[in-house]
Amino acid sequence: MNEEHLQRLIDFRLDPQGRVGRNIRSFGLGIGMHAPDVLPDHQLNRIELANFIGDQQNTTLHVCVCILGWGGMRYDHGRLLLNVNEWIQIADNIRNGT
Repeated sequence: MNEEHLQRLIDFRLDPQGRVGRNIRSFGLGIGMHAPDVLPDHQLNRIELANFIGDQQNTTLHVCVCILGWGGMRYDHGRLLLNVNEWIQIADNIRNGT
C-alpha cells in the first residue's frame, strides 16, 4: 500500500463522519459478487473503511467493492463494473504502490 495514501486515510480518522453509504455486504450481493461474506454487514464510517482497506487479508476486489458501497455507487453501475476484469489489476497495482 502507498504509505502517503494510507496516511491521508488515517488523517480522516480525525473526523469519522458517522456511517454512510450502503450496507456493504448487501451492495456486494446486489451487484452479483460471489461469496461476499468477508464484507461488513453494515454501513461504514471512515475509520472502519480505512481499517478494511489496510487489512492485507482483504482482496483488492473486496476493498474496491467496500469503497464503492461506502460511496453509494448505484447497483447497476456496480454490476457493469464486475463484468470487466481489466480494472482489478490496475487497482491492485495502485493498492500495492506500483
